[in-house]
Amino acid sequence: THVAGIIAQNTLSNVKICGYKVLDKYGMGTIAMVMNGLQEAYYDGVSVINLSLSGWNGTPTYDAQHQIYDILTMHSITCCVAAGNEGKDCFNLAPAQYDECITVAAMDENDEIPEWSNYGKCVDIIAPGVNISSAYYLDDDTYIELSGTSMATPFVTAAAANVLSKNTDAVPQEVKEVLQIIS
Repeated sequence: THVAGIIAQNTLSNVKICGYKVLDKYGMGTIAMVMNGLQEAYYDGVSVINLSLSGWNGTPTYDAQHQIYDILTMHSITCCVAAGNEGKDCFNLAPAQYDECITVAAMDENDEIPEWSNYGKCVDIIAPGVNISSAYYLDDDTYIELSGTSMATPFVTAAAANVLSKNTDAVPQEVKEVLQIIS
């Protein structure tokens, strides 16, 4: 709810937001759960996917999880993913490590990177991620402030959707390049 609210607040009115539950109420899940959600989004014809999640992947390998991001990219679906909140290099986190994705770290109101935001060569963009106010799941009127790369990623997802609304033929790499230029 919080992530969708950020996207809704920052996109054009013609953007449709679809939700796919890939984690349980504790924020835990399996790679298979995430892959099923990605597959469902693909079949629904989405243009941009927000993944405010990350998981340990060891060293970068071309595995089944990596293949699905490659397939999404080949079908012009832009994936914006959180770098993670452990204050370390996100090189060993998936999907943050995948070149096919736009990996997002967090910054505060002073354009500083908080100590908890992951970093590294995998990071493509840094976006606001501290004390971000948005909707919350308790009821229609509840708003709260949360911090994390999960809050930064929907700003980039919204920007990607806005880029695609102006250039529907842009492929994910072109979307990434445009966002890196304007950020």
